[in-house]
Amino acid sequence: MAYGARAITRDGFNSLPKMTFPGGVLIGCNAGILNFSKIKETHTAMKSGMLAGEAMFEAIAEGNESGSVLNSFSDKFKSSWAYDELFRSRNFGASMHKFGPILGGAFNFVGQYN
Repeated sequence: MAYGARAITRDGFNSLPKMTFPGGVLIGCNAGILNFSKIKETHTAMKSGMLAGEAMFEAIAEGNESGSVLNSFSDKFKSSWAYDELFRSRNFGASMHKFGPILGGAFNFVGQYN
């Protein structure tokens, strides 16, 4: 369960928490998987939810209903396109803050499309 009032987590990849704990996973907005360079989160939030569902289905199919940590979710997320997208945009906020909009934008362009 989650609540609706929250501040935006704008650091994306650099502020990702450990997303699994005994009996649960953090997905979507609660995990802070915002692509700050595009200010988009819906597609990555949905992908994390689909991966969590797959990991839970596999655990239940194997007979694991004990509420243990779903390490398979972490592995699935790290091998997904959503993780790659967050990784490519990981320095966006810091470079815009440090170099300004013109040089920071150029730095981000080279970093994301390299």
